[in-house]
Parts: sequence; structure tokens; C-alpha cells
Amino acid sequence: MDTHRFNPLTRLFSGRPLSRRAALRHTGAGLGAVALAHTTAAGAASPFRATRIAPPSAPEAFTITGLVDHPLTMTVADLLDLGLPPETVAVSYLTLAVEKHHTFTGVRLHDLLTVAGITPVPNKRPIQTMLTRYVVITASDAFQVVYSGGELDPNFGNRPVLVAWEQDGQPLTGAASPVRIVSPGETHGGRFIHGVVNFELRDIDA
Repeated sequence: MDTHRFNPLTRLFSGRPLSRRAALRHTGAGLGAVALAHTTAAGAASPFRATRIAPPSAPEAFTITGLVDHPLTMTVADLLDLGLPPETVAVSYLTLAVEKHHTFTGVRLHDLLTVAGITPVPNKRPIQTMLTRYVVITASDAFQVVYSGGELDPNFGNRPVLVAWEQDGQPLTGAASPVRIVSPGETHGGRFIHGVVNFELRDIDA
């Protein structure tokens, strides 16, 4: 299976010298990787200069792995080329007690899994295949959520969970790209994760 790897771009900034205490405070506060430059002049104080490492660049592709016959690595352009029927939904949900209102355009997650080829379960009727399956969705910041196969399957829950590439009429960019998950009807945005890089189909018996 091809592995999609991303190389971060590093940018440095220069600033005024920091005391040892200030430099350590910056490090402990998690404000980025800090490199400390020591001045070795005899009898001089030892100033430190902070160097921040920029966060990794936004991923351009996502993968579909696990119990599928054809694992995929796709960009948004690849997704559009599949010709799956797009849907646009208007949703309202809470994030940190703030109500959000957006429209999203994407394709159904179950349709995308079908393109990858959902691997059958031995000795089980095809209509039952997704009843013991679940999808682990991972974002670029390693945050994960889970959707059960039964809630996605049009024969059962038929939840219109979307893999969206557009928000409010604009393509997703930055940390929100390449795609995000939209789950209409959920009152909280906990599963509306963005920056999705992997969909992995698993089975409870595996």
C-alpha cells in the first residue's frame, strides 16, 4: 500500500534576546520548538534567542484503508473525478457552546467506501456486511472519531454523513483541508472534524 507522507516547511524568525527564564517559559508553554543560542563571550551574560518551527503544511490528500479491496490515496481533484453525486447541506451545531451555521458540499461517506470496495464478510449475507463494521476517521492533528457501519449503510441508518470539500461556497483551505466530515442532524460538532487524512474501515471481530 502506498503511504502518503508530508514534509513540514521550516521558517525561522529573529527577535530580541531572551533571558534564560523567558526562554524556558516559552518552551514550557508549548509555543513551538525553541532553539537556544548561547553567547560565549568571556564575562558576558548568556542571552538566548528563540527560534520557532512552523507547523507542518496542510495535507493535500487523504487515504482510504482497512477492510477495502482497493485502498486509495486521493486529492480533492481525484474525489471530484469519481463522479459521485454531490450534496449540499445546511447545518447548525455547537462548538465550545457557540452555535455555528454553515453550508457544506461533499459526497456521502458510504458512497466513497463503496468506490474503494467494501470487503465482504465471510459466511454473512452481503446486506449484513456493514453491521459489524465501523470507520475510524483521523485528522491531520491526530484527532479521531468513529462512525458505525450500520448508521452509514443506506439499508439501515442511512445517515447522510458527508465527506465535504467546500464550506459556504468556498473550497476548504489551510488546516481545514483537504476534506472534513459533516453529520447533519447532530447538535454538537464533536464529529464534524476537519483536516481529515485517513478513513479506515474496521470490523469488531478483527
